[in-house]
Amino acid sequence: MAWPLKNREVVYHVIATDMLEEEGCIAVVGITETPEENPDVPEVPPGFRRIDFEADILIRGCPPDHPLLKKSNHTYPEGEEVMLITLKNFVDAHVSFVPLTIINFVTRTFMSKLWSQLLQVAEEIRGGKRPEHEEAIRTRRDIYEFVESRLSEMVKKVKENSKSKPETKEEENSKPMTETKEEEKVEV
Repeated sequence: MAWPLKNREVVYHVIATDMLEEEGCIAVVGITETPEENPDVPEVPPGFRRIDFEADILIRGCPPDHPLLKKSNHTYPEGEEVMLITLKNFVDAHVSFVPLTIINFVTRTFMSKLWSQLLQVAEEIRGGKRPEHEEAIRTRRDIYEFVESRLSEMVKKVKENSKSKPETKEEENSKPMTETKEEEKVEV
């Protein structure tokens, strides 16, 4: 990496929670861990500083009245279900000598580029242009099949919900959140 991140690294643990039946979504949390918290995490190499990082991702069907969908310039084919991915990030690269306004600008710019690049990589994998990724997926096929089946289930639920009468905001807000009795967790 370029200065001022040249001697920085990030090691984080990711947990996905399947809440399709309870809340109609999949939640993913990625958080840094220290060797004291998790013995599988290696010690920080000499001369390096570990970045503190947390990412919370919520994947769900996009409501037809969502403000970002209304602003979108993209035209979606009739009947295509749109997924809404919400991301909350916390990053502390421990670069106190760089002004916070610059850090925030770079982070916002970086995140939009990161999402674009992730989408491009996914398209290239699907198109057969990344054999090393295809091999990695083959070696952990169980996880990828699980994710694919749950995302298919999510699309099915979105389609079912879009056929039913849309709720008003008052009805939606008056419904209590359901409690999750059993969560299915997959570590990646």
